[in-house]
Amino acid sequence: MKVLVAGHSYISRLGRYIRKFGKDKFGVTENFNLRQDFATVKLLGQGGARVESLAATLLSQCLGHCPDVIVLQIGGNDLDRFGGDPDEIMYEILTLIHKLHKDKGIKHIVICQEINRYTGGRRQENYNKKIRTLNRNLKLLIKSLPYASCWEHRSLWLSKYNLYANDRVHLNDRGQLRFYRSIRGAILKAQKHSSA
Repeated sequence: MKVLVAGHSYISRLGRYIRKFGKDKFGVTENFNLRQDFATVKLLGQGGARVESLAATLLSQCLGHCPDVIVLQIGGNDLDRFGGDPDEIMYEILTLIHKLHKDKGIKHIVICQEINRYTGGRRQENYNKKIRTLNRNLKLLIKSLPYASCWEHRSLWLSKYNLYANDRVHLNDRGQLRFYRSIRGAILKAQKHSSA
């Protein structure tokens, strides 16, 4: 199974984390500790990516990796920097999922829930409220799509530890390790769906 994990800065930072620690720390590998005969995984992270810009990249390329499965982490920048409406962003994501499946032949697409920001002000609280709305609505609508599913980063929501970097947006090393393990879980879930 060929897998592409694509998204905004969380994915590009995850790639840097993997390259930095490799097998030296906690068994982190570029292939997410999956056997090569089971899956090959590639990362495509674009800092600052919005749904529209990532969609353009994914749809314009023939996806040189030709994945069977795509795991997407997208939507947060649309809500934050561009004051987006969660419902509009949800429909952009649903349109992208449909095009990836129908036009590019992707067997299964996993949409990862967007992650709350460290709270400490009205702006973060407003952002987190939009994130919860986006995540909840996507989960409800994607249930009806046999070629898509949602993934929740439970280990990031339920942590008693600080998982955020100093910018209070991205993840520190502890958060990256949990994110890595969560993305691995999303890949395994996608494999079950794509082979069904």
